[in-house]
Amino acid sequence: MKDNKLTIRTKNRIGQLIMKTTIRIDHGKKLWKKKFYKKFLSCIHKSYFPVVNYEAYVELVNKSDYKYYVIKSHRKGMAGLIQYYDDPEIPQKTLEVDLPDIRLLCFENCYIKGCSDVVVDLKANCVINEACYNKPPEAELIDGLLYRSSDNLCVLRDDFKNIEYVRAGVQMSGKLAHNYYHVIYENLIRILLLNECNIPMDVPLLVDEIVFKVPSFKKIFEILFDSVPQRPVMVLKSEQMYRFGTLYKFDSINKLTSHLNKIGKSRPQDFVYDQNYCELLRYTLQKKQSEETFSKRFFITRSKTAGRHCNEDEIVKVLQPYGFEVVSPQDYSFEEQMSLFAGAEWIVGSTGAAMSNLLFCGSNCKIICLGVCKKYYEPCIFNTIAYINGCKIWYVAPINDNKGHGFHSDFQVDIHAFSHRMKEIIEKES
Repeated sequence: MKDNKLTIRTKNRIGQLIMKTTIRIDHGKKLWKKKFYKKFLSCIHKSYFPVVNYEAYVELVNKSDYKYYVIKSHRKGMAGLIQYYDDPEIPQKTLEVDLPDIRLLCFENCYIKGCSDVVVDLKANCVINEACYNKPPEAELIDGLLYRSSDNLCVLRDDFKNIEYVRAGVQMSGKLAHNYYHVIYENLIRILLLNECNIPMDVPLLVDEIVFKVPSFKKIFEILFDSVPQRPVMVLKSEQMYRFGTLYKFDSINKLTSHLNKIGKSRPQDFVYDQNYCELLRYTLQKKQSEETFSKRFFITRSKTAGRHCNEDEIVKVLQPYGFEVVSPQDYSFEEQMSLFAGAEWIVGSTGAAMSNLLFCGSNCKIICLGVCKKYYEPCIFNTIAYINGCKIWYVAPINDNKGHGFHSDFQVDIHAFSHRMKEIIEKES
């Protein structure tokens, strides 16, 4: 564990050093330094480019025919405020936050890579990415192509020497394609937008290869794909760079800020969901829900996962007298996971990918989420999902959270306080 943490810390420091050097070299006036530095990056299979958003890109390439189609405007999103289980009895609150329009963008002669949201135009010498443009310094955006970004510059994980040409495609691939949460709420949810626009039916959907390797990802794709007019599908390999004659790309539906490199800088406004599309996502997926019934009270174990472990044995002993069973969602098919969460009345578990399934809970469900520090992680990505469904959700902070536990770190729950408070909550809410 220590060696792994050291490796991650070292990689982060190297990445920050490369990014700082890139900014310094690019802002300098000596062209020979820039040429030498670009050659150096190429030797380690990297490159760097200025970053723009779509509006700035259209001006840069000076093409008035680069139009976009607005799918949804005047959007209001939902962001939830956290309530801890030891807080005074205050109503659980949500914020209404303005969301940008959802647009269908079109690019010509551009480059993309699997597991990434970055679009590259080599002729214009720029990267087009809404999240990287004017990015707050505390936000850390990394994906399959994007190595680091800052100050409207980015370093990419490719030197553009091995390119496969494709005539056209609709991008459903995206960052963090290995993560269950991001697959549902950022990447594959965009399939629902195909019912609201006109793209030639011979243009294939571009889907990350890993989607077809993970059974739950594959099932989510199949259900959503069956809900829209059928078209070809092209699988994107994570290590391959592609050049597209024409690329169609949707703006993000939900605003979900990536990792923060300064602990404590996150706000509820950084994690905003479009309630209408989340409800449509739930409705579409639950059509294929299993008819099996499961325990209405369960504890989600992380004994089979690599991180974010806690004193589970003690927690389970507290919960067993109230009829809780221990479940491991990865042991269930996706259809069964939907049924498991849909029938739940009480759920207790650590914050993690399994909590993405709160989308399928009924309004009578109550959730206790473990391991979110009060001081450092005020907003959380799962509470708003619960609020969308009318659920109640409380958070349990770990012991000594003032020492700055990382989001993925192991932690301990004060078992005596937990036992006392759970008795109060369950007796009141049951």
